[in-house]
Amino acid sequence: MNASAFRPTGKGFSLIELVIATAIVSIVATLIIPMYSAYRMRVQRFHGQSCLLNLAQQQEAYFVRHGQYVTDLKRLGYDRSDAATCVDTDQYRLTATLLDAAACPSGHCYQLSAIPREEQTGDGALYLSYDGSKADTSQRLKKERGHPGSGRTWN
Repeated sequence: MNASAFRPTGKGFSLIELVIATAIVSIVATLIIPMYSAYRMRVQRFHGQSCLLNLAQQQEAYFVRHGQYVTDLKRLGYDRSDAATCVDTDQYRLTATLLDAAACPSGHCYQLSAIPREEQTGDGALYLSYDGSKADTSQRLKKERGHPGSGRTWN
């Protein structure tokens, strides 16, 4: 046998090089995947917030035309009356409730909610409350995350 037949020619990768490359790819993947998941959840949350603001605009437009707010979302053009889904994302279920006279003396108050679904459930619900009885217009709209009264704003 010829000794040169067993001598490395420099072509290909050694086992140690493949192990090191695999380790580097694994480390990078363990860092990137959670960051991507958090980014995706944040993007879906922004879609949910956008849907709530759009629903609030539709409530106000309905109020201007008919003099009242609604809880039946079909009247506002949504697919279901009780728990519509947002056009931009199906990760949230939208609902509307009218606040009672004890919580809203003027009778012009509502609360909109976006309840998370599927992989968005770990993020918490989004709430948008409108209180027409407050004189300061900057205080009429309240945006909360988690549960009503939590004090955690959307941002």
